[in-house]
Amino acid sequence: MDLSHYGRPHRNPNVAVRKYELSNVFNITERICGNFIGNAASFIARASRKLKIKLPYVYYDKQTHFQPEILDAKNGVILGYWGSFKYSAEIEGILRKEFTFKKPLTGKSAAVIDQIRNSNSVSISFRRDDYLKLGWLLPEEYYSRAIRYI
Repeated sequence: MDLSHYGRPHRNPNVAVRKYELSNVFNITERICGNFIGNAASFIARASRKLKIKLPYVYYDKQTHFQPEILDAKNGVILGYWGSFKYSAEIEGILRKEFTFKKPLTGKSAAVIDQIRNSNSVSISFRRDDYLKLGWLLPEEYYSRAIRYI
C-alpha cells in the first residue's frame, strides 16, 4: 500500500488532510511501501496514462466495470478506487476477519451494536467537510428525499 498521500496537505487547500488509521483500529495486516517507491511508482503510472503508453504491471481502475484480468496481476502498481465487490470476493473471509475491531466494544458502543444487530438497520454517512468547502454539496432536499426513500 502506498500511504504517501496521507497526513500531508492536498494540492487543493479545501480537501481535508486524511490520516491513515485502519491498522490502529482493525486487525488488518498490510504491506506498506516506502514513500519514495510509492511516489515514484505513482508518478510513472500517471505519466504513462497521460502519454497513452501502456506499461506492463500498471493497472488502472476504469471505474465503469469490473476488470477480471486485474485478479491475475502478481506485481505492479494499481491505481484507482476498485469499488467493485468482485475484486475481493475470493478473499471475503480474510477481509471479514481483518476488519474486526482490535478492542472489544463496551458501554454505549456495545449497546448500539446490539441495537443494530437486533433491528432492521441502515447506515448513512455524509462526507461534508472538504465537499462543503469545494462547493460539491447537494441541496438539503436531496438528502431529505434519500432518507425518506430508505
